[in-house]
Amino acid sequence: DIVRGGDGALVASVAACAVAAFSGDGRFALLIDDSDNVRFVDLGDGRGDAFARARATNGHAHFHPERDGARVLHVDHRGALTLFNPETRKVAPLGAWGRGLRVLGFSAGRALLDAKVDGRRCAALLDVSTGAMTPLPIHSEWRAALAPDGSSVVYVRERCLERLDVAGAAVSSWHDGHDGPAALAWSRDGARLATRGAHGAVRVLAPAAGALA
Repeated sequence: DIVRGGDGALVASVAACAVAAFSGDGRFALLIDDSDNVRFVDLGDGRGDAFARARATNGHAHFHPERDGARVLHVDHRGALTLFNPETRKVAPLGAWGRGLRVLGFSAGRALLDAKVDGRRCAALLDVSTGAMTPLPIHSEWRAALAPDGSSVVYVRERCLERLDVAGAAVSSWHDGHDGPAALAWSRDGARLATRGAHGAVRVLAPAAGALA
């Protein structure tokens, strides 16, 4: 059963299915049935259907919703990416980049990946509409976060934060007060960035100003 937070109202009841992910805009739930078929439910009216010939080969932990959007990315055990769109009921294969592929962020039609590109492992930006993959000068082991509008990536390098403007490839750098942030998270509107230090201290910054908010 899928229930609504707050009032606990029943939204949908689908037999023999497990919830794999909710869409970033909260309008849809993606499900996996007993045969690993991927299904969806519209949380507005409780109706749903199965995506044609779409199966999840390695479980719900590898679904990645687009921030504030309806689309959801899936990574299978071979490193193949598939885009599910419950609005249009379409499934789009986006390519395969081998085992170990990770989705680090998905916003505004762009996915930040930890992938193997041209024989080397790095962070890369994938345009899900065109399939174009752009390697970034960011090591795959560095902590990184894609901005909500998909225009920039903030990452940790040598204990400092750097921000890469994707369009112009411009880099700005600043220190957030931590001895190397252990985690990064954007606010929903992209105006603030929260960082967590190795000892648990949290700071909130305004990246545009390069200072504590």
